[in-house]
Amino acid sequence: MPREAWDHRADDAQRAADDTEAILERVRNAFKSKYLITGYTSFLPWSKAIGIDGDGDEILLNTRKLHVFSPVDYAGTIVHELAHKAGYSHKGNKRAGNTCTVPHLIADIAEMVAAELTTGKPQQPPSDACPGFLNVYGSLPAD
Repeated sequence: MPREAWDHRADDAQRAADDTEAILERVRNAFKSKYLITGYTSFLPWSKAIGIDGDGDEILLNTRKLHVFSPVDYAGTIVHELAHKAGYSHKGNKRAGNTCTVPHLIADIAEMVAAELTTGKPQQPPSDACPGFLNVYGSLPAD
């Protein structure tokens, strides 16, 4: 995916402000404080779940995992769970075999963008990402 498709930091100030406001307005209209992101403590200490699609308008984040996962991981998880709220699904609870589903693809993209915005460096897709995503995205040149 070409960087200019999603990275608008080089845009002039007025265009960036216009684009940002338009994007924020679309997001506000789509979600209108529709979802509540809240914490829960898994009763299974060995659970690998970071988040789950809760009942109704709730997205639950496992607080037992706060010390294990980074904010970038949580960004991907929240986007993944929002994809479920939009009606997309996958089979089972394992990533393997599900990497080409919308929730996993959008989470991978969200994590890459969040990591790049955090570090200032382009990020590689996860090695276990959907093969089609890896083919389209390609690999980044070494530093």
